[in-house]
Amino acid sequence: MPYIFLDNIYGGIASASLDQLLTSKRSTGRALGGHQLFEVDNQALVVVTGNRLELNEDAGRRFVVVDLFEKGDPDSREVACRLDDDTMLTDAWRAGQLERLWALVAHWHAAGMPHATTVLPTYERYGEMLGGIVEAAGFAAPFQKAVIPDSISPEKGEFIELVGLLLGEMVDVVEKDFTLEDMARLARGAQLFQKQVGTQAEGLKLCIKEESLGPQERLFAKDMGYLTVSQRASFSKRVVKEIGSHPVHNGVKVEFGRREQARKATFTIRKIKE
Repeated sequence: MPYIFLDNIYGGIASASLDQLLTSKRSTGRALGGHQLFEVDNQALVVVTGNRLELNEDAGRRFVVVDLFEKGDPDSREVACRLDDDTMLTDAWRAGQLERLWALVAHWHAAGMPHATTVLPTYERYGEMLGGIVEAAGFAAPFQKAVIPDSISPEKGEFIELVGLLLGEMVDVVEKDFTLEDMARLARGAQLFQKQVGTQAEGLKLCIKEESLGPQERLFAKDMGYLTVSQRASFSKRVVKEIGSHPVHNGVKVEFGRREQARKATFTIRKIKE
C-alpha cells in the first residue's frame, strides 16, 4: 500500500489539501514541471508524527490519534530489539508480522465478522471492518474519540476556558444571552484571546474614552468590554466559528450560539443535560 509519512511535524495540522486527501476517493494533481493535470484513485495511507501537535476540529475527526507518552528520559532507554529499516526488510520479520495480522483477521472471521462499536463519520465502511477486527481480538475500540489534552489547540483551549467563565456568570440559569462585549470583558480578565480583544489595561483605556470619564472617575473605572473596530471584527470572526458547537467544561455541556446569530453581536448559551 502506498503511504505518505509526515514525520516530526511542529504546530498545528490544518490543511485544506490534506483534509481533501484524507476524505476524497480520488485525488487530482499536476505533473511537476508541466501543466498537465491527472486524477488517480486515492489509496495512500497518511501517517503524521510530532510532539504536542495541535488538531482543529476537522483534523481531529479525520485522524485516528495515538498518544505515545514516554515516561522518564528517552535517551536512557535500552531497546532489546531495535526496529530499523534493515530489520523490517528481512523476510523473517515481514513473515512474522503477516502471521500476527492474519491471526487477527482469522479470529474476526471465526467470530462472525462483527462490526466495530465506534466508527469515524465519513469512514463508516472502513471503520466497521478494521475496528471490528481490532475489537474482536479484545482490544479497545480504535476509532473512539481520543481525549488528549495536548491534541487541543491553544486557541480551542482558550475557548473552553471562556465557556467556563460564561458558565460562572450563569450560575443556576439554564440559558442566557451574552454580548460580544460581555465575552471580551471576561476574556481580558482571564488573559484570553489577547490578540483579538487586547489586554485588560487596553480595555480600561477604551472605557475611559467611551465614557468620557474625568480624572477622579478614572480611579474607579472598570473594563466594560468595549472593543475597537478592528478588535470587534477579529473577535467576532473567532466567536462565530463556534456557533452551533457543543463545548464541555468540567463536565457541563453547552450549546454555544444559534445559527441565526452568526451576523449578530449577541449569543445564546444554553446548558445541555447529558
